[in-house]
Amino acid sequence: MAPPSTTTAPRSTLVQLYDVYAASTTPTLALIDAYLAYVLATGVILFAYAILVGTFPFNAFLGAFLSAVGSFVLGVGLRMQLAAGGVVGVGGARARCARSPTGSCVTWCSTWRC
Repeated sequence: MAPPSTTTAPRSTLVQLYDVYAASTTPTLALIDAYLAYVLATGVILFAYAILVGTFPFNAFLGAFLSAVGSFVLGVGLRMQLAAGGVVGVGGARARCARSPTGSCVTWCSTWRC
């Protein structure tokens, strides 16, 4: 029997990874993961733009980038609390209630101008 080609082995691994993820992840966690991917992509695009074009209004770049980082950190914290092996004694409603004011605070502080 011939060994699998090098192009199908990584593809089958990714398909298997996706199948396991789709079977074991709740829709709520999948939505949070999509949000985290969006915020991560936003941060990467902001950083790449700053490297390629420059950071002329530096405080605008800094505010946007720190807002993306803060949103990502808060989203990861929310995902950890809602996951099956999350923090003991913290329910889903409590985790979402803690996320709302802190997310608003990150957005407000990162866009506030003196």
